[in-house]
Amino acid sequence: MAYVRHVAVVMALVHASSQYWDLAMTTSPRGPVVEGTDVLCTCIIDSDPPSGGWIQWQFSLDQIFSTDLTEPTYQVIYTNLTLGEVHGNQSGWYRCAGSRLMPSSNWKPRAFSKWTAVKIFYRPEITNKDRTWIGADENHPATLECVIVGNPLPTVMWYSTKDTAITNDTDPGRVYLKDTISGDEITGFLIESQLTIFTVRSTDYGIYRCRAANNISLYDEHEIHLNNTGKPDAPKNLRAYYVTENDMRVVWAPGYDGGETVEFYYINIRVIPRDFDPLGWNELNPDWPRGHFSDLKQDTPYQVAVYAQNRHGSGPCATVDKRTKPNSPLLLGIRVSYRVAQTTLFVAGMPKGDNAGTCLQLTGYDVEHNEWVSLRPDLDCIQHDGEFQYSGPHAGHMHCRYCRDGVCGKESHITEEYLSTAPGPRPPLPTWQNGRNRDATVFIMAVFGVFLLLLAFLAFWYRRKLRGCVKTTSSEECAGNGAQPNTTIGVEHNSSDAPPSYLEAIGMRCRIIVDDYDNPPPRYDYVLSYSLQQQAEEGEE
Repeated sequence: MAYVRHVAVVMALVHASSQYWDLAMTTSPRGPVVEGTDVLCTCIIDSDPPSGGWIQWQFSLDQIFSTDLTEPTYQVIYTNLTLGEVHGNQSGWYRCAGSRLMPSSNWKPRAFSKWTAVKIFYRPEITNKDRTWIGADENHPATLECVIVGNPLPTVMWYSTKDTAITNDTDPGRVYLKDTISGDEITGFLIESQLTIFTVRSTDYGIYRCRAANNISLYDEHEIHLNNTGKPDAPKNLRAYYVTENDMRVVWAPGYDGGETVEFYYINIRVIPRDFDPLGWNELNPDWPRGHFSDLKQDTPYQVAVYAQNRHGSGPCATVDKRTKPNSPLLLGIRVSYRVAQTTLFVAGMPKGDNAGTCLQLTGYDVEHNEWVSLRPDLDCIQHDGEFQYSGPHAGHMHCRYCRDGVCGKESHITEEYLSTAPGPRPPLPTWQNGRNRDATVFIMAVFGVFLLLLAFLAFWYRRKLRGCVKTTSSEECAGNGAQPNTTIGVEHNSSDAPPSYLEAIGMRCRIIVDDYDNPPPRYDYVLSYSLQQQAEEGEE
């Protein structure tokens, strides 16, 4: 029997070891393809016994760091990824990754295919055509540059102002060519080609050309004008990187300096469509290409202008338009509430007049994914007051924010209204109200309830004592006889009896309210003052 059990265990282990789940990848067509061709990538699930799984596609330029191209999707045998009319920037390494288990929020693939190269050949392209001129004075050096990308590796030629080819033998020691090459046949090549004239002569001024070519397509070329130094170009890539209701910060990259050192940047801001204040230009250090404006008006379009200056003068301006953010709906007087009983959102106080470009966005908190999401497409851009039905999953925690022309302000909380006649229980509190806070709230309410109960009992006792002693002249007789017949409670206790229980006290109070409706009991402060007065009179006697 033991032998049979041992054989069964061994067989189970052998069977388990024979199970596997792996991925393989193929591409069609194989080998390099020309830009514009369709490429089909296929991921094959190889398993025993046959089993499907969750597959996603990944891309990498170095087989170390990768980017997910798709979400995990369930596949049975294989799945395809089609690269339609491929572009040069899609050249690189591809693979499929997957797992037999359903993906979760922190899902990680358990199996990977090998990285497979997709080689794309594309024509050369000169990428720095914005540099149209170079400034250099006589007897000073000048460097002209062309930056080229392409695959296969392009060849680069330079031509002089007389349209003749330039080599390192053209004027040895004074004219020098250098190409710096990076990249490979998988990701493509980058070439930085420089023509340096170490000592500029007056005959060197004019237009030069660089030309790049490979065997894929026609060449690409660019003209650069060698001239004397001059005013700087406009700053490049001016953008606002931080904008609030009242603040704006901008940054830019230096433009060509004209062959001379930039001395200052000047910056100004205006409200569109007003003019710039001539006295509003601020001088900035050229080593700090950024500016900051404060005390701006909320929800207002502005334009920022920047220019550089060298010893030749001021260059042209670069400008950027940006609108400051609006205030929150609460500060703008916009009221949004949600009536739980009616499952209805109420919006009031939206600005009147031309509402083109204005939106009130309503969002809800998705607890499962820990993010704010749209309540519904038609609630992403509300432009007028109104009522909107909503009974979705995010009704318990909602925000709203006001936007104009795509610029949105801070959020305001949407108030929830619970009417006494509202059917059904109140929805649970948001997750940020933990159990400790709820326990403390329940404890405080319980203590407060006990206090009210004791206060009601004392008021009842004083009332009973007072009404029983109104017609009694002797304090001893009053204490001995207890309540007099003029009370309507109908329950009589001697002074030695135990105080009524909680249920008895509640019952007594209910009967007092019913029986003495026309003759209500005295207030607590009145009873207390009357009792103190009576004690004082008894003390005098």
